Amino acid sequence: MVYKNKTWYKDFSETLDKGEIGESAFIQLAKGLDNVVVYDCRKFDFCRKRDIDFIIFIYDEDDKIDCKLIEIKTEYSYGKYSKDMQRFWIEDISSQKQNSDGWFRYCSCDIMVNVDAINNVMYMFDFNGLKTYIDLYYGNDSKRVDYKKLEYGSTAYVVNIQLFLKWLEDNGKYYKIVDMKEVI
Repeated sequence: MVYKNKTWYKDFSETLDKGEIGESAFIQLAKGLDNVVVYDCRKFDFCRKRDIDFIIFIYDEDDKIDCKLIEIKTEYSYGKYSKDMQRFWIEDISSQKQNSDGWFRYCSCDIMVNVDAINNVMYMFDFNGLKTYIDLYYGNDSKRVDYKKLEYGSTAYVVNIQLFLKWLEDNGKYYKIVDMKEVI
């Protein structure tokens, strides 16, 4: 089955412009926390090649530092659906014609932040947890993880958001849901 992507943009710069909404919301959220320092690395080739937007440094009460690599994805499509029908689009192949890897194959983040720009909700979760979840359920349960091809040649794992968040919780993996209206 081939899906028509309702969020297909005319050029890549338009896609980047739309993505900045989620990135800006994340910066505001992180800057509002007393124990977090945000380092913007979006302009560095080293980070872009690994699909990393930010590095955050988290200080605890003993001044110990934890460092996390963050990637932000902003979506304009799944927010149109009811909660039980919403799916994360996890790009596996960017272009079949060019045989180019999608971000899921080369992203090196620790925490993925997926922003629902329609409902102003930010989902933050363990990226390795996402990889494990896809490995467990792809091919075994199409309600949890399915594989789709768009008419423009990209393919992706399509992950049911609510079932994935429940799995993260049941397995002690990091996730957080933020109402962006409270941040912005």
